Amino acid sequence: MDLLQSDGLSDPKSGKHMGELAERTGKRFGITKRDADEAAIHSYERAQAAGRLRRFAREIVGVPLPGKTTIVGVDEQPGVREVMWKIRNKRPRFDKLQGIVSDENSLKLGDGAQGILLASDEYADENHITPLAVILAMEETTLPPEDFLLAGIEAAKKCAKKVGIGLKDIDYFELDEQFSIIPLLAQKLAGISLEKINVNGGSLALGNPLG
Repeated sequence: MDLLQSDGLSDPKSGKHMGELAERTGKRFGITKRDADEAAIHSYERAQAAGRLRRFAREIVGVPLPGKTTIVGVDEQPGVREVMWKIRNKRPRFDKLQGIVSDENSLKLGDGAQGILLASDEYADENHITPLAVILAMEETTLPPEDFLLAGIEAAKKCAKKVGIGLKDIDYFELDEQFSIIPLLAQKLAGISLEKINVNGGSLALGNPLG
C-alpha cells in the first residue's frame, strides 16, 4: 500500500481521495473548472513574480548536492507560459465530463523543509531580538472530513473575532493552497479579496513537501 496516498492524501473515514472531496466542495459552492484554472494560473504568476523580485531570498538557505559544486537555492517550478497551457487543457481528474479538480490546478509534491523560531516577549527582550511578527491569536476548527477545505476559513474568522477585528481589516492572508479553489472559497464564504490571498503565490505553485 502506498502510505503517501493512504496516510497523506486520503480521508481515513471514507477512504476517498482529498481531490474527490475538493471536487464535491467546489461544486457545492458553484465553482467551475475555468474558475479553478484561472486561480491556479494566478498563483503561478504571483510565485514567478516573487521569484524575480527576490522576495524569498532572505528565507531560502541553499543546499549543496553531495559530491557536486551545485547549490539548490532556487525554486524549480516551471514558468507561467508553460503552465498556462497545461492547466487550461488538462482534463478533470475525478469527474471527466463536468469536473473541477485536475492534476494541474492541484498542488505539486516537492522536496523541502522549513523552520521558524518562536519566542516569548521576555526571551526576545532579554536577548535583544526584534521579532518579525507577533502572534495575536490562535484557533483550530474541527469539521467533517469532507469539509476539510473550509476549516482554515472558519479558523480565520474565529481568530479575527478573538482579537476584535473584521476580516476586512486584515491586509494579507496566507492560506494553504492544496487546491486552487481554496482562495475562491475564502472569497465566497468570508468575503476575502483575492488580491489579499497568497500574494507571493500559494503552495499550489511553490510546491508542498508532503511526506
